[in-house]
Amino acid sequence: MEALLVGVLWLVLLPLGLIVIFHVYRIFFKIIFSPLAIIKYIFGRRDIRCTWCLARNLKFLRGEVGDWKYTHETKSGNQDLRYKKNPMIAGYDSIYICNRCNAESSCRHVMTKKPSKKAKVWRGINSVEGLGPRKGADYG
Repeated sequence: MEALLVGVLWLVLLPLGLIVIFHVYRIFFKIIFSPLAIIKYIFGRRDIRCTWCLARNLKFLRGEVGDWKYTHETKSGNQDLRYKKNPMIAGYDSIYICNRCNAESSCRHVMTKKPSKKAKVWRGINSVEGLGPRKGADYG
């Protein structure tokens, strides 16, 4: 009889207890991280916008890494050996399309050691005109 009781505890009650604990923690994390997700959705990226209508809801089309160079270079373009920390950096060029007006914006990202579309945008130029009158302008 004791073996049957132990078997019931291990096979039924333990998995049910684990499921309850899992759901409690899942709800707990949703309560904590939901406000962070809402804040990120509301504010989003502040460095990128449509150059035609100033909208911030852009879709990434394509991008490519620019030329690599050293942070400190000599006049000939070689690495300056006077600097101990002299990493190679590159820029990133990307094209975004606006979800509101269908304009294409060419963006130039800041030069970093790991160039990608996540790097901060410092220049935006309109490459294809969008629908409606232009409210925005090129920036950077």
